[in-house]
Amino acid sequence: MGPAQALNTLKAAGDKKDEVVSDVSKMPPPGKGSPLAFYISSQKNFVFNSPSKSGGELWVDLPRERYKAHLLAKGFGPRMVESIIAWCEINERIQYFGPVAGRAPGYYEDNGNRIVVDRGPILLEPVKGSWSTLRKVITGLLAYGETESNGEAQLNTFFGWLRSSVVALREGRRQSQQVLVICGPEDCGKSLLQHLLTHFLGGRSAKAHRYFSGATTFNGDMLGAEHLIIEDDYMPSDMKSRLALGAQFKQFAVGTEAVSFNAKFLQAINLRAFFRVSVTCNDEPENLMVLPPLNGDIGNKIIILRASRFEMPMPTVTAEEKEKFWNTMYEEIPAFLHWLLNEFVLPDGRCDRRYGVSSWVHPEIFEKVAETTPEEALLVLIDKHYFYNVSSSNKNIQRQASDIRMDLLSSGDDYVRRQAEKLLPFAHTIGTYLGRLSKTNAARVSCVRRADGREWTVINPSTITQ
Repeated sequence: MGPAQALNTLKAAGDKKDEVVSDVSKMPPPGKGSPLAFYISSQKNFVFNSPSKSGGELWVDLPRERYKAHLLAKGFGPRMVESIIAWCEINERIQYFGPVAGRAPGYYEDNGNRIVVDRGPILLEPVKGSWSTLRKVITGLLAYGETESNGEAQLNTFFGWLRSSVVALREGRRQSQQVLVICGPEDCGKSLLQHLLTHFLGGRSAKAHRYFSGATTFNGDMLGAEHLIIEDDYMPSDMKSRLALGAQFKQFAVGTEAVSFNAKFLQAINLRAFFRVSVTCNDEPENLMVLPPLNGDIGNKIIILRASRFEMPMPTVTAEEKEKFWNTMYEEIPAFLHWLLNEFVLPDGRCDRRYGVSSWVHPEIFEKVAETTPEEALLVLIDKHYFYNVSSSNKNIQRQASDIRMDLLSSGDDYVRRQAEKLLPFAHTIGTYLGRLSKTNAARVSCVRRADGREWTVINPSTITQ
């Protein structure tokens, strides 16, 4: 409709002063071809479906006066316009308008909320073809320098995780999936792989470190991103933060229930969405300390792969070379997706009923992360107090947990005493940590139940190595 025609339409609509108001309730609900709109009271906007210049349909939101002008331009008289607006304000209320991860545009009822999604993920169409550059990048990162078994395990785990995620996203399912962690040396390409994951998973990502670390309670920007990215540069490494991070992993990646989303100046809303969480960090112990302890509660909900530095298949020195390299990989994504969805077969031994692919942690990374757990920190304090100090005995110790705690808290070694105060603020925690050690380090820690309680035996490490 040209400007002149639109003005004539508006004038004709304004002349209908005696128009008879029809029954608005008989109009089709808001959507394609309907003049009715949803009303979101928190923003005082009207949300309606409108044709776009590209030939498709899109959802838009406008304030009252602009929506009123839109109706007048379509030929409705003033009385009818007011009737439509009044009807929408009362009968077509919604609680949220915007993107929701994993959902295509449209109207939904979710967890007791009425919502309208305005845009969905960009799902590239799989096309059979060559993806040689992508293959070299992924294989180089995850298999170069690894033993044959570890390299094969890492590739199968990565492809299995990705295939399960891509299939669930394209089918509109909210399937549980482990958190994917990629550890490796600085500037090896692990962040590049993380960036590629975004385009494998719909093209939308959000930096999740502020919310996951507890630095902010606002997470509204995450609601419209299928891929939540965390980098170790922004994450705290104290044990309280690590445990909190593990809880967030379970909620966003593994849980399928509604999650609370809170944007500034808006009321929080609980919705179900599709998320995949990936973490990149350096493989030094101090960097790995941002990860949650790999105990039974989180250990099977996380995948940890080790990335290696390798020679890139294309030059990446200048800005022009980097752009050409990225464009080459991006153009190969449809061919890679076709292979992943139609040709890749995960070995039976790697399949998992819940996640699609079983969890896997690189053995060397596992050892490094295990050394950062509170139970391992406790064992270090026990060794230093009972076995390594000048006044210590070389004998194995056999004591109840409460006695070990009191010994550490009253130690003559200032370091042991200060660390014990931080590690063992409550009496029950030492029993929990000793119990974990009896499972992960049974050669050194064991327990016997006696009439007066459990007695713990800790073996002097020097007697094991002899």
